[in-house]
Amino acid sequence: MFAPIASTAVHILDGLEQGGGFFGWAHRVLFETEMRAAWAAKAIPDLQAFLPHIPDTYEADDSRTEAEAVANIFFFNCMGQDQANGRFRLDDDELDLTWDDPVADEPVFGEIEDLLVDFSEAMGGRYVPMPTWKHFGDRKLTVTHPLGGCRVGVDRDNGVVDAVGRVFDESADDPQATHARLFVVDASVLPGAVVAHPTMTIMAQALKAMKAALP
Repeated sequence: MFAPIASTAVHILDGLEQGGGFFGWAHRVLFETEMRAAWAAKAIPDLQAFLPHIPDTYEADDSRTEAEAVANIFFFNCMGQDQANGRFRLDDDELDLTWDDPVADEPVFGEIEDLLVDFSEAMGGRYVPMPTWKHFGDRKLTVTHPLGGCRVGVDRDNGVVDAVGRVFDESADDPQATHARLFVVDASVLPGAVVAHPTMTIMAQALKAMKAALP
């Protein structure tokens, strides 16, 4: 059900990327032809082919399978390692995440986009960015695996927890002193991106914390 919508959306984005307007050059010609024909016939134009819709199973010309609808589309899913230099701050009990420079300016995102352009051209196609990155947004990021916030450090000046997740005690004289039996056991202790899918790393860190917490 989503395939025809995705196909139409990508074609619209491709048209905007190529400077051909909302439907792109090829679709624009067909669209204008349909509009002229409808005007000449004084009829309502049939815009179904230009709009996202669920296929009509009773219409032979509108019965593409989901595979056919996205046959010329390839979705890239990329992972990279940013500089992990964002900072959390409390503002009247509200948690605020900020960067010294816009996070989208980090080099890793430019390198990924350059690589996707090369891949797309090598496959005989064109690179079309996500709409929240360009056209309908200004380089907005979608974070699927948020990490950090209570990062591991050697002492309280460099982190929130020690190597096994024990929370540093800011009131103690020793900068490495921790609160008794107070642990952080989740992805927030990871100091930055691990490049690969982080689930196993999170689990390994959690196991370390649980072993340290055992009496």
